[in-house]
Amino acid sequence: ICDKAETTWNRDTPSCTACEEGKYRALTEGSSCTTCPANANSPEASHEQEDCSCNKGYTGPNGGDCVACTQGKYKNVTGDAACVSCASFSDAPAGSDAITDCLCVAGYTGPDGVGCTRCEAGKYKPSAGSASCSNTCPANSISDPGSDDISDCKCNAGYTGSDGGMCSACPAGKSKPNVGEENCTACPAHSGSSVVASVAISDCKCQKGYSGPDGGTCEPCEPGSYKAITGAAACVKCVGG
Repeated sequence: ICDKAETTWNRDTPSCTACEEGKYRALTEGSSCTTCPANANSPEASHEQEDCSCNKGYTGPNGGDCVACTQGKYKNVTGDAACVSCASFSDAPAGSDAITDCLCVAGYTGPDGVGCTRCEAGKYKPSAGSASCSNTCPANSISDPGSDDISDCKCNAGYTGSDGGMCSACPAGKSKPNVGEENCTACPAHSGSSVVASVAISDCKCQKGYSGPDGGTCEPCEPGSYKAITGAAACVKCVGG
């Protein structure tokens, strides 16, 4: 009879041979070597199921079921150790067995498995990995830090256009105070602006013959008064007679 569980009887030789790697024999007789549970391994000549330890990328009790590390975690050693979470803003596929499997998510950049920093405002990165944030928003548009798609690029105040597309300056007589794809807004009635790409309605000045606050309602001068300049100045009464 072969020694306890380290060997199996070879009827042809006859002799006892060690159970190969990944197998064990727990009985002293009448049994061949048994294969370790899935995703586990054991050294040569193992003599009990507990010698089967989970492979890298898998975790569980020695001799028991080994389950893959969930997404965003890794395990780079064999045995019953727990899976380790990737650094902030990085991710790894299920069953990862190395820290370098942790890749910066889209919108962030950094060496694999080390650390990730956000793409700066005005740039974006659409894919995971260590690539730099080399994609720049189109002219006259901006994106928030950590952006991952060109559609995150929005037209600056004073410019209009679709998100991620070309941005055109608001023409004279119109303004746009906010970032985004909203249209430029025309000056109130009887006012105008010579400013191109205006960001404030206050650039709208009352026309000659009308008076009112910049960007506000412009009222016509009353009979007997006039206003020969643009702006918020008051109408001037005609001279006597």
